[in-house]
Amino acid sequence: MANEGSTADTTTVVSLNYTDFINSLNASNDLHADKLQKLFISNEQEIYQAPLAAGGDLPEGGIYFEYMQQLMGFKNLNELRLINLFVKALPEGFTKLSKLQTLEICLSNNADIDEIIGVLKNMPSLKYLDINGSRLAQKQRVYIREQLTKQGIHVDDYVMLK
Repeated sequence: MANEGSTADTTTVVSLNYTDFINSLNASNDLHADKLQKLFISNEQEIYQAPLAAGGDLPEGGIYFEYMQQLMGFKNLNELRLINLFVKALPEGFTKLSKLQTLEICLSNNADIDEIIGVLKNMPSLKYLDINGSRLAQKQRVYIREQLTKQGIHVDDYVMLK
């Protein structure tokens, strides 16, 4: 596990791959959830994004991130980056991350966009959403941007930067 910005009494930034994250959860949570401010979790697999028309919910090498519930214990988290890890939904309790300002997620092709937008709109501190790498149709990307921009949330999506 790569652990950056740590001192004896505060842990501010942790960056690790998906396997190490799962292992840390199974090892009685050595991530210091009460002190952690930034968490970066990455898929160690290479991702190949075939055209959306080719079908498939995930790109080749894609993995679902299935630990959203466990993240709700990270009360001081202000930045969460799930790099090349895909989600279908955000639990309603995700709004308990009341200090979260920056979120990077990849949405799968069958993600419940309305539900996700509903949760994100209720996050009081969220200012920046990065959905680069998401497996979404253009119409879904536009819809997300329109809905969240109204809430003052900047949506970064390289597909939309044309």
